[in-house]
Amino acid sequence: MPRNVLFMIPTLDVGGTEMQLALLAKRLLQSEFRPHILCTRREGELAAELRGLGIPIECLNLDRPVSFQACRQVKWFCRDWKIDILHSFQFGMDLSAVRGARSAGVRAVFTSRREIPDWMQKRHLRVQRIANRKTDLVVCNSEAVRQDACAREGLPPEKTRVIHNGFPEEWIPSRPLVQESDRERVFLRPFQLRPEEKALVCIANFSPVKNHLRLLDAAKKVLLQGIDFRLFLIGEGPLLEEARAHSDRVGLVATSVFLGKRKDRLEFLAECDALALPSLSEGFPNAVLEAQALGIPVVASNVGGIPELVEHGETGWTFDPTEVNSIAKALWTVLTYTQDALRCATEAQARARAKFTAREMVSRYVALYSELCPPS
Repeated sequence: MPRNVLFMIPTLDVGGTEMQLALLAKRLLQSEFRPHILCTRREGELAAELRGLGIPIECLNLDRPVSFQACRQVKWFCRDWKIDILHSFQFGMDLSAVRGARSAGVRAVFTSRREIPDWMQKRHLRVQRIANRKTDLVVCNSEAVRQDACAREGLPPEKTRVIHNGFPEEWIPSRPLVQESDRERVFLRPFQLRPEEKALVCIANFSPVKNHLRLLDAAKKVLLQGIDFRLFLIGEGPLLEEARAHSDRVGLVATSVFLGKRKDRLEFLAECDALALPSLSEGFPNAVLEAQALGIPVVASNVGGIPELVEHGETGWTFDPTEVNSIAKALWTVLTYTQDALRCATEAQARARAKFTAREMVSRYVALYSELCPPS
């Protein structure tokens, strides 16, 4: 008998957590679990595809995710859809999700931790800890996130589980794309790169934690050392215009290219020579996993769950995101030492194929759901 799973999330806009949830929901259709999705704020771009696959999706259109109204509506949907398992994603809605599910008699309740939330204040923690009391298990997407949740929220380790993000195994090429010297660069062609000019890309929305200004400062240092490259920045956000202005101030007008939001980011990434991620905090970044799976060399901050993906000098290079010189050294290395970059990309791709596929991720979720909600 199929068991019904209700995923709760603010929106299905294109983002790291949202794409991982969409991937999980699609793969669950091939299992004994039937996914349903409840958005608390609005639907978003990913909803149409998922609904087209037959996944029920509803939206609460709530301004306040923690409220009596929210609890009541969660309870209604759990009863109407005969939900066996509720799994909420992202902070802010866990209390309403947990209370609504419990009052509806849902058999198992999961919440998620997918970031290291330095922004959390006492009031946020208070609400989260109340929700934790009625939560069966907290799923974290990296060991670093799990340790932070245990320390910050007082969660007992046995009430947590780590399931890393996954990348579709059928999209992993047979060998690193950076090795393909004759690959056709359709997406890079409009930018008219010179034959010796490298393509470096950063995929991250423009917010303080993503640290774009220090990346631009480091790029300037590398440029002054005579390295010929173009820096492509994919993303949008509140600090986009500030980053543009900073690029102009440090003299990177001809080097940095702001591309905004790109639905074809994977195709673009596949044509680049390296990915850089300078974040001050990360849980388990999709951009790094995507680059490694495709065989694109990576340089990234040594924070959060990134060292679980990037072993310095083995599967990429890490740096101190607070030090411009540290970032610049890593950029210079990946853009200069082509054979070392290929070696790291090859090893990283092999690890992604062995440990971080969508198949592995979904099998672990299925095992976890089955453990706490066995067939009745």
